Amino acid sequence: MVFLVFFWTLLPGLFSIFDALCMRELCTGYNNKLAKELYDDIKEISPY
Repeated sequence: MVFLVFFWTLLPGLFSIFDALCMRELCTGYNNKLAKELYDDIKEISPY
């Protein structure tokens, strides 16, 4: 019984950590993609 209570308090914490990690990964991936697109655009516009 104690184990069940412990498990139920632990589970949301694990999920929130997992969620935060996933969101961070998604965000960095998304930002990198945007940065690369911007960089390519600047390279095309820039004469150098």
